[in-house]
Amino acid sequence: VAEALELRSTNGLPLLESVGGSFSIFSTFKIAALSGFTSLARVGGYVVIESNDFVNLNGLRGLTEIGGNLDLQNNQLTSLNGLTSLTRIGGRLVLSEALLQSISGLDAVEAIGGSVSVSFTSLPEINGLRSLTRIGEDLLIENNSRLTNLDGLAGLQSINGELVVVGNQFLSSCTCGIGRLLSEGGGVTRARIQTNAPGCNTPEEVQASDSCATSAEENTPEPSVAT
Repeated sequence: VAEALELRSTNGLPLLESVGGSFSIFSTFKIAALSGFTSLARVGGYVVIESNDFVNLNGLRGLTEIGGNLDLQNNQLTSLNGLTSLTRIGGRLVLSEALLQSISGLDAVEAIGGSVSVSFTSLPEINGLRSLTRIGEDLLIENNSRLTNLDGLAGLQSINGELVVVGNQFLSSCTCGIGRLLSEGGGVTRARIQTNAPGCNTPEEVQASDSCATSAEENTPEPSVAT
C-alpha cells in the first residue's frame, strides 16, 4: 500500500496468513491504526512501514517470522508492542522513529540475519533486545537523543561486521551491552565509538570498565525532553 492518500482503513484481509513476497505500507496519512492483518503469521520478503500516522503495530500481533528486512521509519510509533509474536528476522532491522520510547515488542527475537540500525529515536534504553544473541552484519546505534545505556544487548554474543555507536549524547554505560563483543572478538570487524557521553566514547574506554555500570538514573542526568 503506497501513497494511498484517501485510504482510511486497512481492514478487509482478516484471513490472510502468509505473504510470499514483501509487505509494505507507506504514506497513508489518513489511517490512524494498522488493522486487518491479525491472522498474518509469515512474510517471506521484507516488511516496510514508513511515513504513516500509525501509533502502534497491534494489527501485526500474529506475525511470527519475516524472511527479509524489517524497516520501521518516520511513523508515529511510541512502542513495538504489536510485534510480541515475532521470533525471526532474516534480513536487517532498521528502527528510525523519533517518538519511539520502547522496543519491548521484540523480546522474542533471538537472531537477526542482517544488520541492526537504531537511530533518531527517543529510546532511554533498548531492553527489548535482551533475547538477541546474534546479528549477521553490522550493529549501528546512532543519534538517539535519550539513550543512556546498552544493557539490553547483554545477551548478544556475536555480530559479523562493523560496530558503530555514535552521537548518543547521554549514553555513558556501554560495557554491559557491547564490552564482551570488543574484549572477546565477537565478530567485530571494525569498531567506531565516539561522540557519546563519557564512559562510552572509545572502544578502549568501554573495555576499561571491569563491570557493568550502575543504573542510568545513578550515573546520568535525566535527559531533557523538548517541548
